[in-house]
Amino acid sequence: GAFLLSRYLLRHEVQKIVKRHPKLKAVDSAMRDAGWKAVWLLQVSPAVPFGVQNYFLGASKVHVRSYLAGTAISGLPSLL
Repeated sequence: GAFLLSRYLLRHEVQKIVKRHPKLKAVDSAMRDAGWKAVWLLQVSPAVPFGVQNYFLGASKVHVRSYLAGTAISGLPSLL
């Protein structure tokens, strides 16, 4: 839910902020280019709470398919 809310309601405002900061712009581009791997690495990292990650990923340029794949792969260890 947080991903979709961020993607379709907050993305425009977040992208305005990203465009003004070169480092954020670089991270946003890396998220798009690395796809599911970037999502997976972010989600297995304990540095950022899961809910915040979903808002961030929704506002980023990561593709929905990559988000779903990375989320599914990062959840596999908890199933075993």
